[in-house]
Amino acid sequence: MATFSKELLSETTNGEAFDISATSSPGTAIHTAVSGSGFLDEIWLWFSNRTDNLIIVTVEFGGTNEANRIVETLEPRKSFLIVPGIPLTSGAEVKAYIDTGSVTCYGYANRRSP
Repeated sequence: MATFSKELLSETTNGEAFDISATSSPGTAIHTAVSGSGFLDEIWLWFSNRTDNLIIVTVEFGGTNEANRIVETLEPRKSFLIVPGIPLTSGAEVKAYIDTGSVTCYGYANRRSP
């Protein structure tokens, strides 16, 4: 029977939010999904725009080609759920980059183990 656990993002320190500093691909590393047969990470990510300007954030979800990108425009001084529990496995990576400004990322992974 599968078990589930809430896990910290692999690139965070003690679960704290961290800055997205990259401005091009490949972006700032956020999480590397679990590997192994029957394992799966369900990724939840929020991004916070700390400026008074619009910022475009691009999340590279498991790859860098167009089909693997989530692109959103963040309104000033607000936080947004951008990755709502999308599953990832086999050591695939989640990275993000911004066009300009100052953005913080925070979140977690729900891990399914066989």
